Amino acid sequence: MKKLFLFFILVSCSLFGQECKCEPEFIKTINEMSKEQILHFSDEIISGFEKKQKYIKTISQEPNLIKIIYYENGIPDNIIATDLKDGYCSLCTELIFKKYYKGKNSDLNIIGQEFFSFVSAEGKYLDLYKWWQKKFYPNLSKEEILNNSKTHYIKLPDIRLDLRFVKNLDTWEIQNKF
Repeated sequence: MKKLFLFFILVSCSLFGQECKCEPEFIKTINEMSKEQILHFSDEIISGFEKKQKYIKTISQEPNLIKIIYYENGIPDNIIATDLKDGYCSLCTELIFKKYYKGKNSDLNIIGQEFFSFVSAEGKYLDLYKWWQKKFYPNLSKEEILNNSKTHYIKLPDIRLDLRFVKNLDTWEIQNKF
């Protein structure tokens, strides 16, 4: 069964993106992280940014949504505090995760196990492409990824994965649509 699953992932990635490296264990973590794994996952994406970022805090203002907040290292604390004042930040980088309970059944009073799935990260292309390249297209250059729209989508419906690396106005976003 595992071999069949692995074969399906490899075939799907080759259909939806050229030379996609889809590691099954990593793919699973995108939609099934523990609370402890969220920060590590976020740090991994942020580590590719051209300007060093610092973790500021985790915000949980909306039910079932967690935001991991980073700012550039050089931004003073008083400006960060002002920027975060209303719960919306214009100078920060946010990584968003959705909380869910695997195995939950309200009818049977089963709480389920808490997990988180990656929802999105936003930034400049030159910041985000490094993570995208490392995880999915290590054999392609930044130009090849940018200029080939087939490398911007990874869709694996059987395991509920629909990742997109898309331009949104002046920024780029990695989105998980499932």
